[in-house]
Amino acid sequence: IYFNVRGAGELCRYMLECSGADWEDVRYPMNLAAKGFSYGPEFQRDSQAGGFDCNMGNLPVLQIVGGSNKSTALATVGQSHAIARFVAKQQAWMGRNDLEDLKLM
Repeated sequence: IYFNVRGAGELCRYMLECSGADWEDVRYPMNLAAKGFSYGPEFQRDSQAGGFDCNMGNLPVLQIVGGSNKSTALATVGQSHAIARFVAKQQAWMGRNDLEDLKLM
């Protein structure tokens, strides 16, 4: 889950797409203007409802779902580097030990 812009969530999007994983790209609109940006009403609503509390109200967030209809949230985590590391480990893109992991990341 991220905004409809490039940024901290873009690497995670690329990794998920390249992995062939079954994932849903959820994007919130962001209004860009000459004097900065503003969040759209959808983000404000979900943020106020506590949807991003796992990441101190920030994005990106990865929501891992499961169950028979893939609608049960198993975990929700934030921080782009943590998400990228998780995806890399799931796809066996990491090294054989911690030192190799460090070099890859």
